[in-house]
Amino acid sequence: MVELADATETSEEVEEEQHEDAARRCRRCGNVITHDKHAIEVEGLHEHVQANPAGFVFLLGAFAQAEGCDVIGDATRAHTWFAAYAWQVAICDSCMCHLGWYFHSGSDGFFGLLLDQLTREA
Repeated sequence: MVELADATETSEEVEEEQHEDAARRCRRCGNVITHDKHAIEVEGLHEHVQANPAGFVFLLGAFAQAEGCDVIGDATRAHTWFAAYAWQVAICDSCMCHLGWYFHSGSDGFFGLLLDQLTREA
């Protein structure tokens, strides 16, 4: 019976690791953008609702890495949503769809990705 319990725990641990490593893909082309294991909290939250000066509202998820993104444009602090962070546009490196922004301050940085532009593998 102890061996069965150990096998169950191992199976649950494997399932949890697979869940943490679920891919987030570009909704438009299916390119892998990031993984759940890269999800982080910024200012105490993973998800952020932000509005730009034109009134458009965005739901962002914070990720430490987004290997499927290219960062384009000049960095700016104008209208930044995160104090002390400059931002640049983040696009899919396959289809060039706008996926969010890369925020950075010195050596610290993260991606704020538009959650409605990503799909999640189960």
